[in-house]
Order: sequence, then structure tokens, then C-alpha cells
Amino acid sequence: MEIVDWTKPKYHKIDGMGDGPMKFSLRSKQWGYWRHDLSGQLFEDSVVRVTPGNKVNDDWQMFKAKWYKPGDESPTGPRRAILWSLGRFFLASRLEKVTSVEESADGRLVVFASGTKWKNQTGRWEFEIDPAAAWMVRKAKFYSSARPDQIAFEMKNEGTKQSGSYCIPEKAEINLSGPIGDVTTR
Repeated sequence: MEIVDWTKPKYHKIDGMGDGPMKFSLRSKQWGYWRHDLSGQLFEDSVVRVTPGNKVNDDWQMFKAKWYKPGDESPTGPRRAILWSLGRFFLASRLEKVTSVEESADGRLVVFASGTKWKNQTGRWEFEIDPAAAWMVRKAKFYSSARPDQIAFEMKNEGTKQSGSYCIPEKAEINLSGPIGDVTTR
């Protein structure tokens, strides 16, 4: 995953830091490796400096690697972000019961179901499935049982490309912990 766009920060003085530049790190890239016997992640963070005149500079890059034991659920969020943004791997293991299916005016199927987002987070799913794009999930939302009126996950994608024998979207947006627009990976 790579951050392709972000809001440039404005300088603000931090108590006890003097009049120098404001510094923070921004996760700019993330790679994942997932197998049954070992999983890992590599992170690239940009250290950003904002001057009192609001000039934004990338000072340097930092790298961090993490490895996980077999069966560890920790690294599965980024993996799901990649697979789910492709419009795949929602239905088999996440749905408990389909409550209704409707056909939209453009021929897509709108599916409402109960199920889980993570292992212990139950709630309801809403999917829009595109039969004309190899049954790709084009939109998905999850509402947890704990907060049924708040979006706890959202994904949408558009366009269609062939990658070998696979039908994939051209663009996708996803937020694993809320509605698109809060914190979005593209």
C-alpha cells in the first residue's frame, strides 16, 4: 500500500518546542508477506518537517520490519485491505446469513447480510456486486452490532482491468475502521 495523497499540514507552535520546525512521521508505504508458516510487514515512514512559514519538507525515510508467528492475526488487516479493495474474499468466511438481495437499475445485486468483520466483531454487511465484472464486489459497508448506526468499514472501487485471467478494479478506496474520507488508502 502507498499513500498517494495527503493534506499538507499547517505549522502550529508546540509548547516547549521553541520556534523551530514541527516534525512528525507519515507512513508512506507498507508491504506485506503472508503465509501459513510466517507473516511479516515492512513499513516506510517519511519524517516530515513543517517550518513556521508552512514549508513542508520530507527530511528522511525510516524503515521498520515486523515478523509474526504462524496463526497470529495481527498482520491480517493490511492483507484484507488489499484483497477487499479488489472486490474479493468477503463472502465465504464473513457472512452468516443473507437477509435480502435486490437488483439495482444498473443490473448490480445489492446484498444485505449478517456476519463478522473480524473474528469477534459481529454486525451487518451491505454489498453491491457487479455480475458484469466477474461478480466483483463494487461497494461494501459494515456496521458493527455495538454501533449499528455508524459505518465501521467501507470500500468502493470502479473501472475494470484484466490482469491475466483476473478481473480487477482500476481504482479503489478503503477504510478498515470507518467511512471513506476519515482515513483512506487508495
